[in-house]
Amino acid sequence: MRRDTRPARLVLPVLMLMAATSSAQLMPSAFTSPDSGYLTNSAIDIIEHAGGVWLATGEGLNATADGGLTWSIHNSASGGSQPLISDNISAIFSIGGRLWVGSNHSEVINDRLFTLSDGVSYSDDNGFNWTQIDFSLVGQNIPFVTGGDRVIYDITGHDEWLFFTAFAGGFLASRDGGISWRRIYASGLDSIQFNSGGVPSYRNRYFSCATDTSHGDTLVVWAGTAGGLMEFIYAPPREKPYSKVINRIAFCDECTDSSFVFFGGNDGVTRGLITGAPYISRFVEDGLPGSQVSAMIDFRGRLFVGTIDPDLDIPTGLAISDDRGESFYSSGAFSGDTISDFTVIGERLYMAAQEGGLVVSLDTGMI
Repeated sequence: MRRDTRPARLVLPVLMLMAATSSAQLMPSAFTSPDSGYLTNSAIDIIEHAGGVWLATGEGLNATADGGLTWSIHNSASGGSQPLISDNISAIFSIGGRLWVGSNHSEVINDRLFTLSDGVSYSDDNGFNWTQIDFSLVGQNIPFVTGGDRVIYDITGHDEWLFFTAFAGGFLASRDGGISWRRIYASGLDSIQFNSGGVPSYRNRYFSCATDTSHGDTLVVWAGTAGGLMEFIYAPPREKPYSKVINRIAFCDECTDSSFVFFGGNDGVTRGLITGAPYISRFVEDGLPGSQVSAMIDFRGRLFVGTIDPDLDIPTGLAISDDRGESFYSSGAFSGDTISDFTVIGERLYMAAQEGGLVVSLDTGMI
């Protein structure tokens, strides 16, 4: 019986077409101009910036504004009076019209070739001139950002926030658009481990980062490390415990629908649940006459707070809240008194006002 070979004859042209298509996609375009074209076929990162496509490569930056027909080159040999400090680009990011890159250079040390990080640089004129962030002692004074094993693998940000990962240099953040920086850690123990010297732990070796803005006013930043995935939550001050120093704690006196607890600190009053979140924090703009809490008590549905202006080191009197810490108003009667303590005896509320002596109220502080 004669075997039908027609299907086999159809396979070869299809395979040839697939191979031709793949080859065409990998072949770079040819450019006649010597200063416009592909720097390399190895693109490390790709972003959109100023309406164009930008490529980060080991030989500088490539950019196209016409869909890839022509490409501009940005490296240490091109640009204005301040070109890129080095060509080996490991990360690129665009925000607010500003272009950020992480760059590196190579050095031979003890007959071995090493890649050394140069930190981050930014351009406000589409890659023509660049400003390098100075992390040295005379600049930001943040060690372990430049040098060996500190390649910046990723940069991200949102609004005024910027973040970058520097591998063994850790995870750094700026809240003022890149003017000042600080290193952040997943926990206090990670901070101790990093700053004790020696080899950084897996949790302190950072590779990637991305901002997550799908949570309303709360900014979430995800960071990938050698020790797993970290989640950093940056809630607005009014929606988290804001004070670093807690001076006073008070429990809700007559809460029947919730179990509130109040924390008075060096920067306002925080209300939370006995079990934890959700939290709210309130400040001078919410009616507190001073930002620092010196005394606090909840009595018969009213929250009483003694306040101080820490900048002037003067007492600012008594604040009262009738809505369980949502808002405050000043009583006006004790503006010059340092309120140091409260206590309740029976139906009486006592307040130690230092300069004003001992004050007692029979009507929950109404008069």
